[in-house]
Amino acid sequence: MISSSNLQNKLQHGLSIALLSVGVLLIFHYCYHLRVLNPLNYLSMFWGDPVHHYIGWEYFRISPWGFPLGETSLYWYPLGTNIGYTDSIPLLSIPLKLLSPILPEDFQFLGPWLGMCFLLQGIYAWPILKRLGWEDSWSKALGTFLFCISPVLIFRASHVALCGHWLLLASMYLFMDSDREKSLWYFLRYQGILMFIGAWLHPYLGAMVLGMTLALGLKWWVYDQRLAWWGFLLSTGGAALLVLGSWYVIGYFSLDTQSTTSQGFGYYSMNLNTFFNHQGMGAVLPKLGFVHWQYEGFAYLGLGIMLLILVGITRSGWQKRKAGQPMLAVDFWKKWWPMLLVALAMMIFALSAWIHWGEEVLFRIRLSRRSLKVAETFRSSGRFVWPMFYLILVGSCYLATRLPGRKWWLLGVLALQLFDLQGLFDRMHHDYWRNPAWYVDEPSWMSVMEHVDEIQMVPGYQINYAHSIEDYAAFSLMAKRYGLPINTGFVARTNDLKRLQERERQLKAIQDGALEPNMLYIGTPEFLGYFDQARADSSVSWFHRDGYIAFLSKESRPEALQAFADLDAPRDLDRWQSVEGFMESYQDQLVLITAFKEASFNLALPTRLAFRSWGSGLDTLRYRGSYISLWASGKLMHEAANNYGSVAKSWAPGDSLGYWVLQDSLHLSSGGAAGALPASIRLGETEYALRKRGLNIAVLDSSFQLIEQAQFDTYKGSVRVVK
Repeated sequence: MISSSNLQNKLQHGLSIALLSVGVLLIFHYCYHLRVLNPLNYLSMFWGDPVHHYIGWEYFRISPWGFPLGETSLYWYPLGTNIGYTDSIPLLSIPLKLLSPILPEDFQFLGPWLGMCFLLQGIYAWPILKRLGWEDSWSKALGTFLFCISPVLIFRASHVALCGHWLLLASMYLFMDSDREKSLWYFLRYQGILMFIGAWLHPYLGAMVLGMTLALGLKWWVYDQRLAWWGFLLSTGGAALLVLGSWYVIGYFSLDTQSTTSQGFGYYSMNLNTFFNHQGMGAVLPKLGFVHWQYEGFAYLGLGIMLLILVGITRSGWQKRKAGQPMLAVDFWKKWWPMLLVALAMMIFALSAWIHWGEEVLFRIRLSRRSLKVAETFRSSGRFVWPMFYLILVGSCYLATRLPGRKWWLLGVLALQLFDLQGLFDRMHHDYWRNPAWYVDEPSWMSVMEHVDEIQMVPGYQINYAHSIEDYAAFSLMAKRYGLPINTGFVARTNDLKRLQERERQLKAIQDGALEPNMLYIGTPEFLGYFDQARADSSVSWFHRDGYIAFLSKESRPEALQAFADLDAPRDLDRWQSVEGFMESYQDQLVLITAFKEASFNLALPTRLAFRSWGSGLDTLRYRGSYISLWASGKLMHEAANNYGSVAKSWAPGDSLGYWVLQDSLHLSSGGAAGALPASIRLGETEYALRKRGLNIAVLDSSFQLIEQAQFDTYKGSVRVVK
């Protein structure tokens, strides 16, 4: 017979779990909307990073099997890519591909996986708290809720493949389990499963779990003395082989590393103030400075956790003075030092070679070219702060173990945390609740795609063309529905040499008028000139629609040509103007250029080639770099670019610029995305830079009077609409 006290405990346990589940579900719904859990609602993933992962999965499922297993041959065609590089979660994509024949045509697993990550976060947080000594169900429920609204987990939901933070908690739980009745094989088996999942989920998570496995081995060897030194080396080496072997089978080593894009180490790093820096998403603390791309190192604790740490340390110190008890903070780190050591090493790597406090670089560590190449394998190094974040979170709960009235303290901490993180919740709400941007007339385009064999985006291998960063995805999804290969996509790593060679081959063939039959070419007006030969030979049909131009060889099958002819679209291309066209129209004037925020991402190849022929190094500009130049009567008089900081140049009255003699001071500066200097074109006291994203240009006549101000958003493309 069940006693009344046991019955009451079971009721409290069930009620606490029920309320915990409801609370997490409400937060999940507010941030991401429950519709993401519907695998048929693929449009819920049609924004930002999720659309890249979704399109990668859809093309992987229609590509023939190959080895490595993640090979995706019809995407990024004809070079092909790998689902590891589209962040499409190989752990799920590969087994689901086996079921693809019975799955719906449009099927997304990213939303359900996101929900599963929140569930597993709670499943592992609960036993961690129990092992810390939290016996009452209400305290464990409130503490588990703190883990489920972890700021780094909420924030990372924009990159679903990186949401497996429960793997870190599971590793910590195994680290805490010191039951000597369990064999080492028990621990090795379960930690091996976690490493396998991490490796097949995402390389960053695989590397983190591997590091935590190293901490577990150190504990067995040094602290528990259950493992000899050779056993430690053997288990650690076996763990590394498991992870590396998994990456090999997936295909992460399938690219030629000598010509692979992996730049960015030092950009996507951790800031020293990261645990207190809410990056504009906190409700209470003042906003601290950080470098723009350090969102990857976001690890804000939240005001509630900070309060819990402060109260716990104060209470622990008071108890030590009063009763001679060991201070809990010291006691915790004594037991956890192997995990702390590994987490500290990963956090140091997260800082990268450029150590920032706010917007200031405190110092820079000089790395050899070889060391930098290795480090760039994990260029978003800021993510490696996550193990330390969760170690601090577990430590704060350990400090609360002896708090009197703990559940009431936790209730207050949770309320404060929810209030403080409202800005973070709102940001996720804005991203996931918005309707997808769809800029194309889908039925019209698909009526042509139905009758062709391949889609060629012009130029190939870029992700935004006429409208937004997602417009490549619209064409990719339409092409996928007919099983058509497409030469575009978003991939994390590319073979730059092969990509550029294939792009040059494509553009040369188009310039020569050698358009393949049954191949639909889609581009933007700035590339219209490449089709002049084919248009002159009357060998192609073409139209302009939705801001894109499309071409089809007249040797294509009749059904395709008929579908093409049925599309009635105006050719209002005189409204478009390219950067090089703008420059050529002002060859007799003084032209001043500065880059604001980001000006290189879709700087078109014709623009790059034109500037290169004029002796300019504009094509050396990299993502979020700084750039200024001064042109007088069509000649380049001054140019400066810096992909890691600001650039500036000043001239005094009387200085000569070729045939031009300045009558007032002139100043040019550019700070890129996060430089210390603003984008400026200042003559005397007058500012001419529009300070809009991309290339800002001012044109002056011989008397230094303004003729025109222009802005080309070269993050999106190298053309502008002329009113």
